[in-house]
Amino acid sequence: MADLELLTRLRRLIVHRKPPDRPLIVGITGVDTAGKSRLATSLDRLLTDSGGSTQLIHVDDFHRPHSERVRPDLPEPQQFYRYSIDFPRLCRDLLEPIRRHRRVDVRLRLLDHYTDTWSIDRGYHVEPATVVVLEGIFLLRPEVRRFVDLMIFLEVDEPTVLARATLRDVPLQGIEVLDRYRRKYLPGQRRYLAAHPPAVHADIIVDNRDHAAPRVLKWPPTTAVEN
Repeated sequence: MADLELLTRLRRLIVHRKPPDRPLIVGITGVDTAGKSRLATSLDRLLTDSGGSTQLIHVDDFHRPHSERVRPDLPEPQQFYRYSIDFPRLCRDLLEPIRRHRRVDVRLRLLDHYTDTWSIDRGYHVEPATVVVLEGIFLLRPEVRRFVDLMIFLEVDEPTVLARATLRDVPLQGIEVLDRYRRKYLPGQRRYLAAHPPAVHADIIVDNRDHAAPRVLKWPPTTAVEN
């Protein structure tokens, strides 16, 4: 569970900012292992338990197949940054309809990127009253952030990324996964963050090196109600 104080502040801010006549899209982003899924799941549960309507969207469900992700003509960091996620499909099938029509009711066949098979069947239901929680990497890209009403960036340093990858990924993918982090994922994230700095494009920045004690580094100007 993410820090309860942070979750409570986020819930108050979201409730205050939610327009009455359309969905609110909250983006939770950061580098690999930053704690995006953890925070998104906890926030989604808190909003639901408080009586709200929510829809959780995982960017990982929109991975491209291996044949499209791997581009031998490009360095691995560029392959990762440019071709890992099918952002055009995410925008076309979900984010654009949510913004244009203010509702979505659709089932999508999605890729399980671990098995590289189209084996995920996911339903999405959004109404004007819904808070959409969108979590994943690379959400500061302009084609995505134009749809996001409130962007949260979870900041962690590279030693923390590698330590978490050792605990999370090595048991499933083997020790060689750490070399991919050093060779591909971390350099790709550096390139992305240099092009789309969180200090400019994120509304909220949280130092999330310690899941139990996240520190807010940036928060939007708020009213007494939002605090």
